[in-house]
Amino acid sequence: MQGPLSFPAPIQRSNILSRCIEVFVLLFVSTLFVAARCSAEDFRSPRSQALGGAGHAAPMMNDSIYMNPSFASFLPTYSLSGNWDWYNYGDGNLNGRLWNASLQDGRSELFQAGLAFTRFENGSLVNIGAGKTASKKLGFGLGAKMFWPIADPNGNHVTDMIFSTQFVATTSFQVSFTADNLVQNSVAEQYNFYREFTIGTKYNALGIVSLYYDPHYAPSVGGTRFGWEGGIEFPLFEDFSLRGGLYKNSKVPSLNNRGDGWGTGLGWMAPRISFDYAFSRETEPLEDSEHTIGTTIYF
Repeated sequence: MQGPLSFPAPIQRSNILSRCIEVFVLLFVSTLFVAARCSAEDFRSPRSQALGGAGHAAPMMNDSIYMNPSFASFLPTYSLSGNWDWYNYGDGNLNGRLWNASLQDGRSELFQAGLAFTRFENGSLVNIGAGKTASKKLGFGLGAKMFWPIADPNGNHVTDMIFSTQFVATTSFQVSFTADNLVQNSVAEQYNFYREFTIGTKYNALGIVSLYYDPHYAPSVGGTRFGWEGGIEFPLFEDFSLRGGLYKNSKVPSLNNRGDGWGTGLGWMAPRISFDYAFSRETEPLEDSEHTIGTTIYF
């Protein structure tokens, strides 16, 4: 199906690869329906990091796995992505890093799906996302995730699910709804993972600039439960973009907390590969500087 984004003409795809991904997603999600206990956390690619965490209504490439699984059906391409993140916080002497790899198949016939692995300082996270269109404008998605802490005195691992829906109102305006971490208990709360509902919006003004605004609500979080992410993206020429964004009371995956801050970055998209970079800074409650780089191969 042709989605709201344009990609190069597809190379002949492997039916074996598509079927393997479909079967694996079905088995993994079915297992989590039976064994789900709690929730994990998100990942921000350089693109979403530069937008201040915004972009749920139009997550580029493999970002849909974490932000909005329903959007995978509007991305008719295979894509393989790798990302690296390093940061420092506090007095500048405390450093950390994480890395991420993912694969997404947006052309399979049954449904469109992706698989991702992220290695944090405190554990490892696996994400699965799958989407299906009901029409050319409406799509639905379901995801699952599992997090293994590096050191847990009780040997706990945490799992959860995500539901989303996507509506492409016009070529200029898109909106999404994401219910993240649907299953939540005391184990999840120990790792600061909470149920959260996000409305994503994107408005493209005549191809000159794209505006993103994603308000969210986390009912179980102590203190302020409402927050938002807002971003702006300027396409330069046909393959280069400048980005910036702000966030308020939002999840910061690298530090496993909620805070305020901003991000900025740029991206370059060639016919079969893209490169992205972001610099972000959390201002409250910690002072954190973060660099994120990534590349995606698509065909």
